[in-house]
This record gives sequence, C-alpha cells and structure tokens, in this order.
Amino acid sequence: MATYNDVLSIISANLADGTGITADLHRAVEEALLDFANSQWLTGDIKEIDCTDDYITANFDGTGLGINEREGWAICNGQNETRNRNGRVSVAYGTSFPSVGDTVNDPVLGGSKDAVVVSHTHYVAVSGSQTNGNAGSLYDGSDANRFERGLSTRAFDASGDVFDYELVSVAGQPNAGKTSNATGSNGVSGTDQNMQPYIVTLFIQKL
Repeated sequence: MATYNDVLSIISANLADGTGITADLHRAVEEALLDFANSQWLTGDIKEIDCTDDYITANFDGTGLGINEREGWAICNGQNETRNRNGRVSVAYGTSFPSVGDTVNDPVLGGSKDAVVVSHTHYVAVSGSQTNGNAGSLYDGSDANRFERGLSTRAFDASGDVFDYELVSVAGQPNAGKTSNATGSNGVSGTDQNMQPYIVTLFIQKL
C-alpha cells in the first residue's frame, strides 16, 4: 500500500531530471499513484451516500454488488460479505457496547423501531369505599398510607369514568394495583412510533 510520501519519493527519483525518462520509470510512478488512490478506502470501510433509486439501479447489480463507478463496493444488505444495515443506524463501539460481533454474519444488534412500553407500576391516588369494611383511601404515594392486606374498591377517576380497582398488598410495601374496566384510551399504534426524525441514505462497503 503506497502512502503519499512513497509516491512523492518515486516521483522525485524517477522524474527528477526531466530528460531521458524511460517507460519503466513512468510506469513505476503511475502504478504508485494507482496504488495510493486505491488504498484510500480499505476493505470493510463504510461510506454513506445520498443518491437516487436510478443511481442504485445503474451502479449495483441485483445482489447489491457494485458495478460501473461503484466497482469494488457493495450495498450493506447482508450479501457479498456485508452486514445487513437495512433500516438501522450505528452505535459506537465502547464501554456500553464492548463487541462488534465475531463474524460478518454475527453482528451485535439491538433496539426497536416500534414503540415499547417499559415494564412499570402505576400508583393511583383516589378515595373510595372498601368492600371489606376497612376505611381509608387507596395508596397515594406517602409512606403513611399503606394497606397490610388486599382489598378491592370501586372509584371514579379524574374524568368521572368508573373503573374497578384491585389491590394486591405486601406488608411494608406500596400497594401494586391494576384497573380492569376502564372506559377510555388514547395513544396511537406502536408501529414505527419509536423512530428519530430521519432521512434515508445508502450505506455501501468497500470489498
């Protein structure tokens, strides 16, 4: 692999006097220039390009292998010894992600483009009548308001909708609960709802 200084040295040595330069000396300079140009991208290097669908058709075959001006490159689609980067962004290698995978067919993958609700518990502060005869209000987040055994109650939420509330109590712990008969919902489908604002570009890899 020729470096910039290698090429400069060959030019200085072969073309210095400017007279009587043989074809062999010219050839050595030209080959060094080609080697230097070719080595600007190494096998496995990734390039992101803005292009059109017509450009892809003109410069890559059906497997994603580069042709014409993209000869020596391939689309990162899981073929031609590339990893499939379709629809994915990159995360930097480092402490939180200490591996990039052992082989080209074993990449480290993660994340989801669809919305995912992280497991959690809701505690609701409402008052209601207890069917087991205990008086008091449901757990409101304060240490003083904890029940030592389970109960169920019917109460009204802030919008006036009736819901059934069931408590499961553990001594000394906040009461976990669930609603079963809620009369309203909001939100949207989780499909494609967890994606940052994006623009689609083409990732290609040097072979």
